[in-house]
Amino acid sequence: MPASWTQNIYHAVFSTKRREPTITPEVEERLHPFVGGILKDLRCIPVAINGTADHLHLLTIYPSDLSHADMLRHDLPGIHVPG
Repeated sequence: MPASWTQNIYHAVFSTKRREPTITPEVEERLHPFVGGILKDLRCIPVAINGTADHLHLLTIYPSDLSHADMLRHDLPGIHVPG
């Protein structure tokens, strides 16, 4: 019986409200592990999480039974960086 193999890799960019530079180094050092933890809870493998003061990039490998829409819906719920 033939086997199939799927690997989903997704790059997403999240920006701050009005692209304001609110991600300070202090916020960044807590934000990246937080996002990585959410991804791990969804059975994803965070490959890279990085960004600048006004946006965040993430590159992740996610399981084939998780749609990228569901991953993104659960990825950054309610994150608010005070500005």
